[in-house]
Amino acid sequence: MTSLTRQVSQWLTDFGAALDRGDLTGAADMFGEDSYWRDLVSLTWNIVTLEHRDGIKAMLEATAPRAKPSRWQLEGEATLDDGVTEGWFTFETVVSRGKGHIRLKDGKCWTLLTTMVELKGFEEKAGDTREPGTQRGMSKSCVWSLNQAASFLRPSTN
Repeated sequence: MTSLTRQVSQWLTDFGAALDRGDLTGAADMFGEDSYWRDLVSLTWNIVTLEHRDGIKAMLEATAPRAKPSRWQLEGEATLDDGVTEGWFTFETVVSRGKGHIRLKDGKCWTLLTTMVELKGFEEKAGDTREPGTQRGMSKSCVWSLNQAASFLRPSTN
């Protein structure tokens, strides 16, 4: 694990711990003066951009007690770009799972993106859990003949 990865992982751990204990001021203080949080439905159930610590704290006060964001985990390795440390992460709320992106400047969060990717209990069925249905794509066992395909594509005369 690189020092950049440790830094982002530690920030996420500390942020999650502050939220878990209800220390919303402490959580907001982990953001820089000039900071932004873009939430896509995960905490606010809306598309919202918050600016500065006060806006972030107000959003947390309005949403965190009900949404209970938790399980903040870095995905992959953090990187450094033009003096900014950044990384992708996952998290959960009471009703959803999400992914996000974080950028740190001087140990404080500069930008945070949180996005909902699925509702718990309504996960997308994929792989072995996918229900059989419409076959997509072509395969050697395809039963359609050229005539069937042509009649399907022919415009209706009605």
